[in-house]
Amino acid sequence: HYAMPVRCMLYDAMDYTRQVERMVKKRREEGKLEKGAEYLSGMKREDRLLPVITIVFYYGEEQSWDGPLCLHDMLDIPPELEPWAACIQDYRVNLVCSGTVESSHFRTGLREVFELLPLLKDKEGMKEFLETRKREFIHLDAKKGWLVSKFLNVPALKELKENEKGEVNMCTAIEEMLEERETQGIERGIERGIEQGEIRVNQLIEVLLRQSELDEAYKQIKRAVTDRDYQKKLFDKYGI
Repeated sequence: HYAMPVRCMLYDAMDYTRQVERMVKKRREEGKLEKGAEYLSGMKREDRLLPVITIVFYYGEEQSWDGPLCLHDMLDIPPELEPWAACIQDYRVNLVCSGTVESSHFRTGLREVFELLPLLKDKEGMKEFLETRKREFIHLDAKKGWLVSKFLNVPALKELKENEKGEVNMCTAIEEMLEERETQGIERGIERGIEQGEIRVNQLIEVLLRQSELDEAYKQIKRAVTDRDYQKKLFDKYGI
């Protein structure tokens, strides 16, 4: 998202370009363009384009947007050009995130999205919130459930379709998602721990082979593999 002002500018420019191309094609087909500027541009003086508004929805779990909010934020303007900064075209990002909007202003599932988003990393806070709104979230409209599932990646609701009818139990779906994330986090932690442990042992073996006679190194390595206290002592000794 660190290039978002340029991306938004490009999206808008592409949309306006398509409008111009359609308008020019229509005018050419009508064959009513006057000679001169109208004929060269393919448009009449009174022709107008439809306005384009690009809105950036940010729903990252970290909550804080740390990217540029306008084109000028991305520019490295040298001191000699600072007096001309006002002449350098700027482009602003229309950012919508949990920190810049009031969730109650939304009437669609975006209301639930921005209510739940700040609580994704707060399991207890999420449980308390769902408990206070239990009746509403147990019987959440399926269309809203679909939108929440797309934004927050709720596994239990991934089969929902955009125009799904009926209701979904969002409380159960969210609780299952949090449990799954917690389990995955523990598993990743174990994997990283095992990987880090293997790296340290390999480093220790390399040090012992460099600093000791071969027979002595093998004895130390064998003891270090079977004796955790001795292994820790060697880690401390060699700063591993």
